[in-house]
Amino acid sequence: MKIYAFILISLFITLSGIYAGQGDTIAVNQPVYYTSLKDKLSLYLYGINKFNAFEMKDSEKENLIQFKPNENFNLGLGFNYKWAGIGAAFNFGFVNKDNDIYGDTKSIDLQVDLYTSRMVLFLNLSGYEGFYWQNVDDYYAGWSIKDSVIVRPDISTFNFSSGAIYTFNHKKFSFRAAYGNTEWQKHSAGSMLAACYFSLYAVSADSSLVPDILQTTYPLFDSLTNLATFNLGGSFGYTHTFVIKKHVFINGTLMVGVSMQAFTAKDFLDNVLESKIKPSTHSHLRLALGYNSEKSYFGISLIVDSYIARNEMNSEFTRNYGKFRVFYGRRFTVSKPD
Repeated sequence: MKIYAFILISLFITLSGIYAGQGDTIAVNQPVYYTSLKDKLSLYLYGINKFNAFEMKDSEKENLIQFKPNENFNLGLGFNYKWAGIGAAFNFGFVNKDNDIYGDTKSIDLQVDLYTSRMVLFLNLSGYEGFYWQNVDDYYAGWSIKDSVIVRPDISTFNFSSGAIYTFNHKKFSFRAAYGNTEWQKHSAGSMLAACYFSLYAVSADSSLVPDILQTTYPLFDSLTNLATFNLGGSFGYTHTFVIKKHVFINGTLMVGVSMQAFTAKDFLDNVLESKIKPSTHSHLRLALGYNSEKSYFGISLIVDSYIARNEMNSEFTRNYGKFRVFYGRRFTVSKPD
């Protein structure tokens, strides 16, 4: 996930500089900032990687533990026409062949974004079983995670979250153009955003989530085997799409917010380590880069949500979920019957 974010942020900065240098020639009379292409039949190919990782930091923020499932890069196809659209992606064995290193993860992951002219409605329902310690090489000299990792098939997670993002400048800015691919943003525009959301999350394991080598640095979380959190809150942010010569687009979106969070942490004997209701934070990041026209479109996008839970000793549990997507599509004019 960090690799995807680094690539997209680098491209965003580079192409934003190009855009700033050349300027955007917009007519004096109000231009059409974006147009709808929903009346065209759109067929597309895509690859997608969904991720659902978590990490823990000690109270001094000096030690970090990262766990992630063995994620698959799935390939699929889909279509959009007027109000209807669907896509399906599958795990092909010749693409994902690393179960012997990172273990076998069983998962169901439904991530849905619905785009209207004013709002983005999002929902995630997922369950993962089987994780591995991603940064074990930070604590064992000479360890190569390309050859082997510490696999935790006992770790499982559940997530159900939903929310809505409101776009204030919806007459000039289109989320559909950058992420839904049913509109075409022809001129640069941005918008302030407001959102509301809720999230229910749980992680469980047969033994402590904190490895033996680090348990003395994690007060209260040293014997953590079960954590359940509920968040309800809101956030604000900004989004902007830079358009170069009407066809190349670069979108960056960042939202941060505060929620009331209820969480309960337990050990393997079901003893409650801590149970609190307190404020917490949430962030939402989107990056997209691509090309759009009436006949064809292609690009890449990244969407990431992050939630943090802190215990009274200031140790942190952070979970990150989202998706990276690469796509190519063609649009066709559908003839009307005589």
